[in-house]
Amino acid sequence: MRITLWNLMLILLVVLAGAYAYAGEVTVNIGQPFKAGGKAYPAGHYKVLAEDGSDHINLLNLDKNTDDVIPFTTRLSQREGEPGEVVFDKVDNELYLSEIYIIGMDGFFLQGAPGKHKHLIVKEEIG
Repeated sequence: MRITLWNLMLILLVVLAGAYAYAGEVTVNIGQPFKAGGKAYPAGHYKVLAEDGSDHINLLNLDKNTDDVIPFTTRLSQREGEPGEVVFDKVDNELYLSEIYIIGMDGFFLQGAPGKHKHLIVKEEIG
């Protein structure tokens, strides 16, 4: 019985460690309202959570304690040695969340602004 319980605990530990290794987050302070996944969001303090193998990201508004699931279009290549960041497409005064980069993971591309636009990059908050 002890051996079986020990083996189960070891398997659980390996599974949890694997899940942790493939999950990531980036925390940013976004200074103006923006759109993502067809929905409008207020300016504020946000955490983006992502897991490898998932088809969406979770967008947490830390000021209002809300959480939304947003599908992404495709994965982007990982940026080695770069801090985490989110990239917005900017058209006039409107921002559209379009790219997310989390340290140690491939990036995420979301449907951004239609037509011609500029980019606005918001770097990850450290500490």
